[in-house]
Amino acid sequence: MRRLQKVKSKFVMYNRDGCMSMPMSAILCCILLLQGCAAVALTAGGIAAGVGVNYTMSGIAYKTLIAPIPETRLATLKTLNVMEVNVTQDEVTEEGWQITGYAADREIDIELEKLTSTTTRMRVTVNKGHTFLKDRATATEIVAQSVLRLEKDRLTAEADGWGN
Repeated sequence: MRRLQKVKSKFVMYNRDGCMSMPMSAILCCILLLQGCAAVALTAGGIAAGVGVNYTMSGIAYKTLIAPIPETRLATLKTLNVMEVNVTQDEVTEEGWQITGYAADREIDIELEKLTSTTTRMRVTVNKGHTFLKDRATATEIVAQSVLRLEKDRLTAEADGWGN
């Protein structure tokens, strides 16, 4: 078996066992130079996935949809039904619509706010046990599945001749 020739470099060193290692300064330099790339990659991945859910600092998920409140509400209620969420409140508010439900030890609050006649802002909060513990993953899934349901309902309506 042939041994590879060791190459000396100021960025690559070899320890006593012949394993390659990098000095800490080179690692820190790479981290500093490439720190923005992760954010760009994550943003591009989110856009490619089509979800694009935003969050507040407290873990509340929200998304603005190009859909009127009635369509968004129906899609959300269908999603909650599939997820087996027990809906306890479904009523009109001054801003739009409020839906509340429960699943396991989680309280789910969904606010649908009318921005225009064709645009709705969806805000989902999932409290786990206490008001201070938020379940961001469940909130994200509710938004994502509601968006998918909305798109599916629109495609079905168009296929049936009810679309614009």
